[in-house]
Amino acid sequence: MKFGISTQVFTEVSNVLFKKFSLGWDTIQLVLEELKLNCNVYINGYLVIYGACDIAQKYYDSLIISSALTSNCQYLFTEDLHHSQIIEQQLEIINPFQV
Repeated sequence: MKFGISTQVFTEVSNVLFKKFSLGWDTIQLVLEELKLNCNVYINGYLVIYGACDIAQKYYDSLIISSALTSNCQYLFTEDLHHSQIIEQQLEIINPFQV
């Protein structure tokens, strides 16, 4: 089973690996390549961003939620939202640090 990953997550992972872990860009590219090979990549296009505007009125981190909903994901792994929270009767939040 492949997981989905949005382009927003690629950006966030790159920033954390560079700023927090001081990894070089060559190493970061290897990590991104591994993610790309093992995940379905979802591009945050107009519909995702437009949907995020509606979601932002109710939830934090609206872009990643919109991306997950648009991609018909069942689960969203994040530490930024409440574990077991159900969004729009479709998307369950899983905090990987509470499992």
